[in-house]
Amino acid sequence: MGNFLAQLVLHSDNFKLWDVASELVLDMAMQREMLQLIVAQAQGSSAAEEEGRLRAVVFLQVLVMTPQRVGRVVWAGGIEALVDAMRAPREKEAATRAAATLLGLLGTSDTAVSKRHMQQAAGCGFLEMLSEALLQSANGSPRGGSKQRQRSDAMLVSVCAAMAKQFALRTEYHWWMIDLAFLPALLGGACQSVSELEPLRALIESLVRLCTFLTAYRPPEAEENAMEVANPQMVQLLELGAIDVIAACVRQDDQGMSSCDVRFLHEFVS
Repeated sequence: MGNFLAQLVLHSDNFKLWDVASELVLDMAMQREMLQLIVAQAQGSSAAEEEGRLRAVVFLQVLVMTPQRVGRVVWAGGIEALVDAMRAPREKEAATRAAATLLGLLGTSDTAVSKRHMQQAAGCGFLEMLSEALLQSANGSPRGGSKQRQRSDAMLVSVCAAMAKQFALRTEYHWWMIDLAFLPALLGGACQSVSELEPLRALIESLVRLCTFLTAYRPPEAEENAMEVANPQMVQLLELGAIDVIAACVRQDDQGMSSCDVRFLHEFVS
């Protein structure tokens, strides 16, 4: 039965027949054993499992497009599987699709559900992986890389920037993100994204929120010496080229970007 439906999905020219067969295939995928198998394949780590991982990630991506299916996918370990897929060392397409799917799960319009999904992702090492991904993007694409690889890298950075912003909007993650070197990671990503307005704005907004938090919630010992010792994280940002990024932002013909830029500059002079 499953093979027959799969053949209909792949080869049928009749749209109604294809649509019914597709829904039946997706319903079969939601069965407990099948869903656990898909999640396990998405978490595969060996080179031999890469092709199966990509198929599994695509399946998860399609499943969570239907809101009624999201809860069961998450219950089966879908978020953990997507985080693992983002770590795929050689399978860039699987990592990018996993990141895009996670972005949708973390940014759902239901605030309570979004909060639970973020907590679940953070609990399985997502923030550590996200910081590493942004730090790697700061080094740029390898020389001689194909245009397709460069587009894939740019897409992954854009999605990572959007997810970093989601976590930066929540104060409970600020110290965690600062401890995981998100400040240099975000700045490095911004240096590579000066020509891409949307990821640049997300990265700068995240930097502003973390810097504002850092200034407002200094430890008592740091506050006592505030007039004598410069904030080391802010000094590090200056050394890593924060002023160059601010200058690049000023040249952007975008009012929202200019506002973020002024707020970012304010953190260095306040």
